[in-house]
Amino acid sequence: MLTKSVKKVKEHSKDLSEFRKETKDGKDPDVEAWDAKIGPAIEDDLKMAYDLSKMKQRDEERFAPVQGGVGIGR
Repeated sequence: MLTKSVKKVKEHSKDLSEFRKETKDGKDPDVEAWDAKIGPAIEDDLKMAYDLSKMKQRDEERFAPVQGGVGIGR
C-alpha cells in the first residue's frame, strides 16, 4: 500500500514530466528559460521528497501494529 506522501510525490513527478514535455515541444521561450533555471532544483527537491516518502513508508511498514495484539515487551 502506498502512503499518501508517496502518492503525492508520484503526482508531482507526473506534473514535472508534463511540464518538461511542454518545454521540449512548445515554442514559448519564457517557459524554456524558466525550465532551464528552475527545473533542476525542482528535480532535486522531488528526488529528496521521494526518498523521504519511501523511508516513511518503510518505517510505517516496519513499525505497524501486529495483528492479534502482540506487541513489543509482551
